[in-house]
Amino acid sequence: MIDPVYTTTLIVGGSTHKYAFSALPTEILADQSMDLSITILNSDSSPYDLSGATAEFYCTARNVTGLVPTALGSATLSDSGSGTVDTVSIVLPKDGIPDFLGEYTPTRTGSSVFYFQIQDADSYIQIYQYVNVTASDFSGNGSGNIELPSSSLAYDPSDPANWVDPDPTTVSGGLDTLADRVQVIEDNPATGDMQKSTYDPQLIESDTFDRTNHTGTQDSTTISDFDSAVSANANVSGSVTVHSDVSDAGSGQIITNTERANISTSFAHVSSSTNPHNVTPLQVGSTTPQWYASHIQTTPIDDPSLATDQYVATWDSTTSSVKWVAPSGPIGGGQSNDLVLDAGATGEDIRVTKTGSDIITKGILGTGVLSTSTNGSDIEVDLPASTEGVVGGVAIASFADINSGTADVAIDAEKLKTTLESYQTNTASSKTTSGAYTLIASDVGKDLYIDNALTIPVLTTDFNVTIRNDSNSAVGITLSGTVAKNNSDTQISAFGTIAILYQSSTDVWIDGNTEA
Repeated sequence: MIDPVYTTTLIVGGSTHKYAFSALPTEILADQSMDLSITILNSDSSPYDLSGATAEFYCTARNVTGLVPTALGSATLSDSGSGTVDTVSIVLPKDGIPDFLGEYTPTRTGSSVFYFQIQDADSYIQIYQYVNVTASDFSGNGSGNIELPSSSLAYDPSDPANWVDPDPTTVSGGLDTLADRVQVIEDNPATGDMQKSTYDPQLIESDTFDRTNHTGTQDSTTISDFDSAVSANANVSGSVTVHSDVSDAGSGQIITNTERANISTSFAHVSSSTNPHNVTPLQVGSTTPQWYASHIQTTPIDDPSLATDQYVATWDSTTSSVKWVAPSGPIGGGQSNDLVLDAGATGEDIRVTKTGSDIITKGILGTGVLSTSTNGSDIEVDLPASTEGVVGGVAIASFADINSGTADVAIDAEKLKTTLESYQTNTASSKTTSGAYTLIASDVGKDLYIDNALTIPVLTTDFNVTIRNDSNSAVGITLSGTVAKNNSDTQISAFGTIAILYQSSTDVWIDGNTEA
């Protein structure tokens, strides 16, 4: 005999998204076997990729608080033939579905739920179906009632409020619930209860209250006769016979004879003027000009008497000391430095002469169209922009400037020559359209190939274009806001060509293969 086979497909994502599948019948037997397979699709009917995921199959009662779902086993992810892992399935042996689901009253939408839980590192979905489960351990008595075996006799608790819903309805169910509660009490004793692991953790297994069995430490404040027992102890000897003799012991340390001798020596040392301690700069007269320093820190310095007026202190690297020497420049007659032109320079020298400490320079004067001005710390030389009839600075045009007709730029002769030669060899660009077409500004100068009706709209003065009818039949011409000044024809002949020139934005000339 083979297992019942249940299969279906389910769309996940999009407007037709569902999490509920409908593979199972609305009623199944508890403990029955089955072969369940669900193929999952995307909203566009492409395979839903389950690669790298895992799946578990569960069942439980619906809307029951505190009930742990029953794991029915790991599901298999496979390829339905689409080339992608898109199918989740499980083969459930008999006795896999728990009997207790049969104890819940069947409903129109199903009192139990069976679901796959599918996930990988980043994604998680559940797909499910609600069903009614019928207990498989039953027999008929001819009246249509269901009789349970003796192991599951009907049970009616006297105080249902003390049970966690759902209330047990069989003796076996009640005993199982009671056993669970006893185990919880044993694992979590109430306040005041003491287990052996608490009162005898070292497994001494003797009188707990006998002090000889106490191996841990105990605070002296918890021993009622501690002070009297210590005071009466004959082992306390020496000059201090009772603890109360030391009224203010501080740290509790009593110094030794050596320490006493050291203290006596230190008092004599403090009073000795030949070895002072903690002397401050003010105490030695640091603010009185009575000291003669021959060193700056560890560096020797010459006797100040060796210096005369205008002498300066200079570092002597030969003797590694500070020397008093005469300055290198003239004293009172200006600086020894001067302003000179760089040896490699070929331009004008702005220096004129040097008188004392003054360096005389030339001025900067603009001539012709050049002008000079002072702007903060800068001297600005300005060349005005060139305008018509006025000499000045002007930009050299680029090829882009020449092509666009940019104003107020100078044209380089070589660029002008290249541009003219380019125009002589250029061919008109072309454009091909399909269907009815209306001229646009970017069509200017093009060869435009059309195969259907042409509309001539308002454009700009001097706009021109060549139109070629690339079909074997005539196509219509429509004026939109424009007037044809020289032609009243309404068609372009088959494989005919016309030229259009705008005298103004609305006045156009049409020449070529036209017809009425």
